[in-house]
Amino acid sequence: MLDLVALAIKDGWTSARRDDYPVTLEYFQALRSEHPEDPRTQYALACALDYSGLEAGAAEEYERCDWSALPDDDRRGGRVQYASTLRNLGRHDEALAVLRVVRQEHRLDGAAAVFTALTLVDLGNAAAGVAELANHLLDVSDDQRLLRYEWALRRYIGAIGTSPS
Repeated sequence: MLDLVALAIKDGWTSARRDDYPVTLEYFQALRSEHPEDPRTQYALACALDYSGLEAGAAEEYERCDWSALPDDDRRGGRVQYASTLRNLGRHDEALAVLRVVRQEHRLDGAAAVFTALTLVDLGNAAAGVAELANHLLDVSDDQRLLRYEWALRRYIGAIGTSPS
C-alpha cells in the first residue's frame, strides 16, 4: 500500500531550498494540518522549523512529538536534532538529558557523541567533551593501531575528565 504521508514528506525535503526556506516551512505546516493524526508530520514540521532557523519554534514542535510513535531512525535522529536545538538555545542540561537517552539506546551513535561533547564544551567542561569523543572513537574503531593502546588510552581519558553519558 502506498504511504502517501511518507511520500509527501520525502517530496517536501527533496524540493527544500535553504535560500527559500519559507516555502519549505509552509509546505510542512500544510502537511501537518492535512494529517494531524500522523506523528511523522509533527516531526517533519519540527525539522522544517529547525531547517528555517526558527529554533525556538522548532523546540516547541519537537516537544510535541510523540517519539515512541516514530520509526526508530526518525526517533533517533530527531532526538539528536532536538538536543542540538536545545543546545543552540542555551538549554544545555536539557540537551544533555535528551542525548543521554539516545546514547543509552544507541551507544555507538556518532552524532549523539559529538553533540554531547559540544554541549559539555559549552558548559565549560572541555575535558569531559574530549573524553566523550575519545571514548566514542575507541568504542567504534576497528583501527588496530589505535586499539593496541586502548588500555592506556582509557586511563588517560579517565584522568582528564569523565563522560556523563
